[in-house]
Parts: sequence; structure tokens; C-alpha cells
Amino acid sequence: MARAPRRPRQETGSAGNDVVAALLDRFAGRGHGRRLLDRLAKPGAAPSQIAREVARSSAFARLYKEARTVEIAAAGPKQADPAYVGLPAIDPAMPFEVLFRDVFRRRLARRAEGFAALFEALAAHSRPLIIETGSLRIPGNWKATG
Repeated sequence: MARAPRRPRQETGSAGNDVVAALLDRFAGRGHGRRLLDRLAKPGAAPSQIAREVARSSAFARLYKEARTVEIAAAGPKQADPAYVGLPAIDPAMPFEVLFRDVFRRRLARRAEGFAALFEALAAHSRPLIIETGSLRIPGNWKATG
């Protein structure tokens, strides 16, 4: 029985692959796209493993944050959305100390003591200045990175 002719394997230098490599550069960092494309083209490649490597790169983190936040400043302040981060509805009139004790503290696991010390120190000031330098990275991920 005659076999169907094999389709020639695309070389990584083709124009289409150049575009894919450029896209991978955006995800993984300048100069990494071609290497990732070559790895993906090998027999037995592990796309899930490669995707996780890309997801851990600083280029991916930056691109992800830019895509999720670039329009926020122009839109102005946002209303809190407790459900988005895995919280029950919160009464905005509830004192923060009660919210921390009853809602946030248990979710923070090993991070709870550090936050408790921080809030205790802030309570000693009548008008503390707080400069937020982080945010909840993954909704519902209170125990790890918040």
C-alpha cells in the first residue's frame, strides 16, 4: 500500500514562524521566542512545561499586568468587589479592625501575624499615610501571594 507523501516540516526561519517567535518574545522576553519555538517543534515537546516556564518569566508578568491595568487609571477609582477575591459581601460601615479580625485574618494563614502587626502599628497614628505597592495577584489566593 502506497503511503501518502509526508508534508515537509516547516523550517523555523519561515515568515509565519518569525511572527510566532516574535509573539513568544513578548511572552518570554526578547530573544527567547526562537528558542521556545524550536523546543516546541521537537518530537516529544512538553507544551505544558514550556508554558509554565514562560508564565514564570518577568516578561510575561509585565505583559500580564500591563494588559490588566493599562486602562484603570483613566477609568478612575474602582468600587470594591469582594466576590471577585472570594469574600462574602462586606458592610462598608464595619470598622476595619472588625473586618480584619472576622474576614481577612483567617484567610491570610501564615501572613496573618505580619499584617496584624502592621495594622496595630498604623492604629497608633491618627492619619497614617499608606502607599500601596502591591495587590491581590490571583483572586482567592489569600494564603500564598495575596
